[in-house]
Amino acid sequence: MILRGELSEGELIYSTKYLMLRFDISDKTIQRAIGILHSREMLELVRGKGLRLAEGSLNAVQRYRTKDWRANFKLLLDDAKLLDISEGDINDIYNELVS
Repeated sequence: MILRGELSEGELIYSTKYLMLRFDISDKTIQRAIGILHSREMLELVRGKGLRLAEGSLNAVQRYRTKDWRANFKLLLDDAKLLDISEGDINDIYNELVS
C-alpha cells in the first residue's frame, strides 16, 4: 500500500478492521505487521487519532523490500544452478516475463 502510493507520509493508516477485510487476514497478522513497521520507526503514534506513516517511511520500505527481493533473487539463482539452467535460459525467461 505504501509503495503503490495508497498512503502518503504523514497520513493516518487504515483501521485494523479495514485491513482485515481488504486482505482477508486476521487481526493478529495486522497487529504483527503494525508492530514491525513501528519498530522500524515507519509508523508513529498520534495521540487520540491512531498511527500515521512517519517521514522517510517510503524510503525505508523501499530499502527493506529491495533487500528482501535481492535475497529471494539469490535463492532463485542458486536453484537455477542446481537445476542446470543456463544463463541464456535465465535471460530468455526474464525477457519473456518483462515483455
